[in-house]
Amino acid sequence: MPEKQNKRQIAFARERLVVGEVILALLMAIFERHSRSLKDNFGSSLETMAIGMAVLLSQLADEPNSIMLMAKTLKIPSKTVELRLKELADNGVLIKDEGSYVANPEMFAESLEDARHVRRMRSIILGGAKRLEA
Repeated sequence: MPEKQNKRQIAFARERLVVGEVILALLMAIFERHSRSLKDNFGSSLETMAIGMAVLLSQLADEPNSIMLMAKTLKIPSKTVELRLKELADNGVLIKDEGSYVANPEMFAESLEDARHVRRMRSIILGGAKRLEA
């Protein structure tokens, strides 16, 4: 029974399992929803997704954002941040507005597909929360 012993050696194993599954499920949902504007491969798209999310979150929170701030926060080289921002803009996910990047509202417009995507992400989060409470 080495499997059970290994699980017991990891503190908060059940909680870590649930949180890990929720994070991975959310990332996969985002990748699947926006795969047309990302690279073919999930792994190589993680960096681009993180940068795109950083832009969207700062915009929704009405907080300033810059290449340098994102590079520092995400611990990604500023040149890489700049390249990924350009890539997202070239694919229509972001637009450049007065020298900074913002989410393209057309990419996040109300649609049946977007509503399903948001419901799916909400369901993943709520399902994880229920499992953590059990």
